[in-house]
Amino acid sequence: MTDDKPGHWNQMLGLVNALARQRNITYKRDSLSAPQALADLREWSPDLIVAAGHQTHRRALVLKWRLRLPLCVLMKPSLPRWLFDFCIVPKHDGWRDSDRVLTTYGAINNVQPQPKNPNSGLVLLGGESRHADWQSDEIVRQVITIVHEDSERHWTIADSRRSPPDLLKQFSSLNVSVMPWASCPSGWLADALGRTERVWVTPDSVSMVYEALSGGCQVGLLDLPMRNTRVAKGMRALVEEQRVMTFDSRHQTWPAPQPLAEADHAAQWLLERLS
Repeated sequence: MTDDKPGHWNQMLGLVNALARQRNITYKRDSLSAPQALADLREWSPDLIVAAGHQTHRRALVLKWRLRLPLCVLMKPSLPRWLFDFCIVPKHDGWRDSDRVLTTYGAINNVQPQPKNPNSGLVLLGGESRHADWQSDEIVRQVITIVHEDSERHWTIADSRRSPPDLLKQFSSLNVSVMPWASCPSGWLADALGRTERVWVTPDSVSMVYEALSGGCQVGLLDLPMRNTRVAKGMRALVEEQRVMTFDSRHQTWPAPQPLAEADHAAQWLLERLS
């Protein structure tokens, strides 16, 4: 069950596809804009309800009670925790693992490692956020420096919905490809992250940082002043654990990529509790 937001559907696909890699499953998509009829769901006789997005929780709970099914939510719920059978939430939300709670590095996603394109590089740019103080001029300076220093690599620079509208134009003098978010085909980012060797991300773009790690990329964080939020603390923890590099440490030896595989971890955890 989703609220039709792409990020929440990406989380759902990550879990569904991970479950499918471990079991023979079928699923129906129920969204707030196109809900399934209760009678049809009862006849189909599902084993589990999974919901992503706070707006789905009330409908998901109604279905849980009427169909007498376990319910798993893929984010920290705004309703009391005891209402839900299982919660899969990012570690930066501050919850602890238990028999009914699994914490993961970031939100689970649908990115899978693939054979890497040699000398490939990707820059992912965010924008204004509550986790960092956005500075376009500083980000442009860092990206230009990285592209010039690593000029043997074929770079693609992509912005996002939160990016300033003229941000990509500031890289017009560089020999790079650009991918405006408005022109981005469905599934492009997941495929690009699976195939790209090295990815630089602005630290406000939390989901893209974890998606790049899931894709088995070498990941660097561009430098922005971070605020004192749980998400910002999560970014600092990734640096301390040497899972990501920073702009200032870029000349050091990069750690070997270790794909997160959090969706597979979550699927295994959930199946153990349903068996």
